[in-house]
Amino acid sequence: MSKKAIHNFNLSIQNSADIKSSEELTKAIIKELTKVSKEMSQQKDIVQEWQEQKNQKATAVTNNYSSLTEGGATDTITETNNKTVTSTSNTPSGSEGTISNHNGLTGTISSETTSASNALIGGGVADITGRATMTSNASNSTTSLTLEAKNNTLNFGNGITTQTYANVAGQQTLTVPQMLQTNSSEPTIEALKEKIKKKIEAASIANNITEKEYWKNISKAFEGGATAQDFYGKPNDTLFTEMYAALQQVNQVVASQNFDWESVRKRMIESIDHNILKGEISSNNRIRWELIKKQLNDDTINVANLFERYDELFLLLKVVEGLDNLPSTITIITRTKIYPNLSADKVYAEIGKEAIYVRLKQVSETNLDGSGVNKGAVKIKNTKQTSFIAGESLEFFVDEAFINQKGNPKENINWVVYNSDTKKENIFKNEGTSFSYNFDMPGKYRIDAYGKNHTIKQKKNLDTATFIELKIVAQQILITPPANAKAEFIRSFAEEKPFKISLNNTAVKTLNPVKLYFQVETITANKITKISEEQELDSTGIIKLAMPDLGEYKIKVISKDQYALAQEFKTSVIKNEVTNIGLAENTSSNNIFLLGIQNKKITLETKKFKINPPTDNEKEDVRWMVYDSNNKPYLRPDDVLFTEKNSPQKKYIHKWNSFTMHIPQKEGNYTVEAYSDSKKSTNSGCIYKIEVKQPEITEAHWAWSGGSKKVTSGFSGESNYIQAQIPHYENQTVRVYFYLNNAKTNHYIDTKTNGKGEIFEEVKFDVSFQKAIGFKSEKNAKIGFKLLGIQNSKPYLFKVPVNYKSDTILSVTTDKKILDVYFTYDGSRVREEDEVPFGKKGAIVTLVAKTQNMVGEEIELTAHKVGEEPSFNNKAKVSSEGVAMISFTLMNLNKKLKEGSKIKYYAGVEGYSTKHLANKVLVMIVGEASKGKKMANLTWGSKVTKEFREKVIEICEDLWPKNTMEMANGLMAVMYRETRGTFAANQMSGYKSLIPRGEMTKVHFENINKETGKMGSRAIGLIQFTQVALVAMGEFENGKGFDKLHTLKLEYANMTDIDQLEKVKKYFKKVARLPRVPEDIYVAVFSPEFVGKESTDTLYKKGTDSYKQNPGLDKDDNGIQKRELTVKYFESLKEGNKKANIASVNIKMNSEKKLNLKWHNPLDIMELRGWYTETQWTPEKSDWHGRTGGKHDGLDLYAPVKTKLYACIDGIIRDPYVSGTYGNTVTIEGIYNGETYFFFYAHLNQPVKFSDGDSIKAGDPIGETGQTGNARSLTAKQTHLHFEVKSKKTRTGNKVDPNIITELTFNKTPDKNTQK
Repeated sequence: MSKKAIHNFNLSIQNSADIKSSEELTKAIIKELTKVSKEMSQQKDIVQEWQEQKNQKATAVTNNYSSLTEGGATDTITETNNKTVTSTSNTPSGSEGTISNHNGLTGTISSETTSASNALIGGGVADITGRATMTSNASNSTTSLTLEAKNNTLNFGNGITTQTYANVAGQQTLTVPQMLQTNSSEPTIEALKEKIKKKIEAASIANNITEKEYWKNISKAFEGGATAQDFYGKPNDTLFTEMYAALQQVNQVVASQNFDWESVRKRMIESIDHNILKGEISSNNRIRWELIKKQLNDDTINVANLFERYDELFLLLKVVEGLDNLPSTITIITRTKIYPNLSADKVYAEIGKEAIYVRLKQVSETNLDGSGVNKGAVKIKNTKQTSFIAGESLEFFVDEAFINQKGNPKENINWVVYNSDTKKENIFKNEGTSFSYNFDMPGKYRIDAYGKNHTIKQKKNLDTATFIELKIVAQQILITPPANAKAEFIRSFAEEKPFKISLNNTAVKTLNPVKLYFQVETITANKITKISEEQELDSTGIIKLAMPDLGEYKIKVISKDQYALAQEFKTSVIKNEVTNIGLAENTSSNNIFLLGIQNKKITLETKKFKINPPTDNEKEDVRWMVYDSNNKPYLRPDDVLFTEKNSPQKKYIHKWNSFTMHIPQKEGNYTVEAYSDSKKSTNSGCIYKIEVKQPEITEAHWAWSGGSKKVTSGFSGESNYIQAQIPHYENQTVRVYFYLNNAKTNHYIDTKTNGKGEIFEEVKFDVSFQKAIGFKSEKNAKIGFKLLGIQNSKPYLFKVPVNYKSDTILSVTTDKKILDVYFTYDGSRVREEDEVPFGKKGAIVTLVAKTQNMVGEEIELTAHKVGEEPSFNNKAKVSSEGVAMISFTLMNLNKKLKEGSKIKYYAGVEGYSTKHLANKVLVMIVGEASKGKKMANLTWGSKVTKEFREKVIEICEDLWPKNTMEMANGLMAVMYRETRGTFAANQMSGYKSLIPRGEMTKVHFENINKETGKMGSRAIGLIQFTQVALVAMGEFENGKGFDKLHTLKLEYANMTDIDQLEKVKKYFKKVARLPRVPEDIYVAVFSPEFVGKESTDTLYKKGTDSYKQNPGLDKDDNGIQKRELTVKYFESLKEGNKKANIASVNIKMNSEKKLNLKWHNPLDIMELRGWYTETQWTPEKSDWHGRTGGKHDGLDLYAPVKTKLYACIDGIIRDPYVSGTYGNTVTIEGIYNGETYFFFYAHLNQPVKFSDGDSIKAGDPIGETGQTGNARSLTAKQTHLHFEVKSKKTRTGNKVDPNIITELTFNKTPDKNTQK
């Protein structure tokens, strides 16, 4: 830089708010000029570099030219030989080298070099907070100041001054504290008093006594001569400080300009391409500008932080917008946000466009070490808050008292912003002692300034940790509608109602006041849109609005600032209409009705409307119509069609809140529709579907008491059971005819199906039965049965399965025989591959013998080793079912055996040969459970090998260590369904039977859609692996073609079942969300994105390819919902937990807790109801069978009305219904110790919100207790929950002692003082 020139500067004074007088200001200016003089002496002319680059040779400096000084300031140089200063002015000037105070601030600075330059002084950051900018054009007088070439006089008058420079084109600007200006943003005393008066009024309206007294005291102080400085910024005067700052902002005049980001960045990107990246540019700078361009293209970029990082963008903006001068601050407006008051760290000179692009091409990122800083150095400007609202822009600075220079300049101090939640850091190099950042995301942040290494990952209490911590919280606009407008659909109202607008987070204040604006948009029923003018929300925060017309109303509230707050409230004013109908009484859980039952009726009623509760008029305005499977109206002979005058084409057969319908006497599907709006009618979507079908027996055979099939029996009084299932033939009479040697006898019995259409009837083959069926003295016979329905005393025929005749025949003999003998351990039959640990105290095992024609006899059961005398023998009596059993403790008496040694025992019956029987071996192992293992029962375990069971446990221990056994049972239930029960790796979808591995080819996988001709691919294996699954596992890439896909699937099919289990494990390792409950395993196989979602969520919508592959799952004809899928899972789990289907498996001992049942008592406080009458305290009568005048088949548990009820077990909701005795009821079907039970709740306050088939978890709320049914007249101290446990393992629907549930605990001797 030439030393003989006139320089015109912008001086930025640090900490200007602390300057109290013009003398202090003068000293500050001299200090800053000294700094810049030193910097100027080291600066090279950029224009000279440009000319050198352009001309490739040195060019003589002319007498008058413009050059860029440090930071891009314009250096206007005029050579002179005159060293004297002449001042021509009506105002006396000061002496050479001094600044004298006159009429404001007027002074003269003289030296050999005079210059006029815009330069940025003081660390490279323009501080505009707490001060304003004054130039030589802002003077109170009309003094005309004329300077010759050698004169540089700075005038800070209070009037309007015109400067004329000889041979110099420039203007000087100086930033001074607001307190030294008369034209500042400081509010007047009058304005303050008026605002204080309003604060008192507002506090009175809000009834805030504390604030009211505070503002009264402030008012009194001002009347006594106090000033703002007496209160502003004082610790105890936060309220005044906030008010004062707000007034300052209102008054402040800032030279700013708004820019539309979309148009600006487009021009910036074009300019970078055509003027910066084009032509000669270094590789490093090219990379830098490519990165800037990429970020300019990013719609999500934080614009404020982008300009903070790349200060040269201000210069680029200036040139692309064609600005003569860059405003001191700019505001960027994006589509979603406003970034106000952005200012450059440097002031850029007025040079030619080509020179600017040369300069921009040469800008490179510096990476120099700055001064080190000590703890306590980093601070936030103008606030002591540590919590801020998202969108806040904060200015940080380094307290220079804490700077540790160590030879590196403070101008090179680096900054880092670290998000503690996301662990991401944002580094800003060589920013200097101050730094700005816009926080647009909520979270916890650490901000650090550093020379070489930051400390953000250190512990805060370390002496070397220099960062500060902030919390950024989200703010949200709340729109609170009046009570009658809160729902999605509402009724019209003509009177204006208040909508309250507020902010959700009131604890954290914004640094700048938030102004909210609102608009109201209305779309009327005839599609006319009206949008109100945008209005500013007043201080009440109330929008008054009427909604008299049908249509959609929308209130939009926004803030036009950096916080970018926006909220929308929407509601629709409608004519109320019905949306859901259902059975008034639970007459059929599956909407299926049987053909041939005369005069069968159902009553449907409205359940839900768009606006609930509906008025009586709205309920009575519902119209009903019935359609057959061809969508044609179904009419009975006595039905009459009605129409409305305004819609004669819309017909209906009934109009009311409910509709009683006769079940059609023709097989098929029928749709009942209800509608309120005649314009919609058949498109209303409010329907109820029913199916009429002929009853069909799906299962019928002789059974043991546990439900397993029985094919042989004795004739000495054995109990045999008829097990049958007639779906939808619920609670109906069935006649059982008996056959002897295929000939019908005259003997029959009548029984009833249960609520699921099931029969489980005991038949004793005693002497009376033999006589009834005409059995003589034959040694062998065949006893059969046939089922016939009875309706109105007339026969009612059933469809029967193919094997009906053979399955209903039982072979009977009079010979005595041992049919089976075996051991059980821990409730399960022991198989040869199982190992039972002796343990320190021995093992409790049970011997079981199934006999023929030995009922009532005593037989001797034995346990012995091969070739040895029995280790145990004892007698047991044969039950009416022909079963004898006895439990005993088996000890290891041979102490010489090493741990892990195995001993085999065989079950037997003294006096009877059992050589022909299998699975009668018990393998005992010395020591505790084998290497820290224990036995458990695995669902469907009997269908697979021991190795398969162990592999399943191994996989589930890895995937689900906290609930291994529960998830293993779930996985088995899923694989059973997916493989049709084969558990085979080569089970292919679409094939009922297995294709042998050696015969399977790639062709078998081809699946051509008959309707579209489109090629598809069949799934394969244990969980039916599909292309989607294989891609998710990383084993296949989309686009590789069917041939490669089928080659891979063929490889899967040829795997062993054990090997493919590893692929099952891999699949679950790759799913986006690992299931946490067993039923979600099935969801993960079908539609992984719905794992953990609500049971009512729709997996597959109607019409989709996935839906078409599984249409049978859709029971409601509205898409396949998650609950419809999990019902199938629970059915598989239930069947798989039957005794015949489970098998033992070893699990780790630390998994023992995983076997514990998920049980939750139905009430929080469990105690028997004590007050049997108003005066009789007899809690024992509330217990199981606690009454002599008629047994009590359940528990009466004391519970005041509206006591919360919980599901007691994981399971399925069954048959919620209402009865005159029990009132509102619900039943939960669940598995306890491998057996299925039904847990019954009665006297609920309201009908439950569940439907038959819904899954539920133990502990889920299911309703509240009440006074319904025969509990209607009970007093408060008598109200209770009636709770029962039922089982189909004995007689159908029979109630069992609840005490079989060991976890069901309750107080049998409650305190009468607690039941009032």
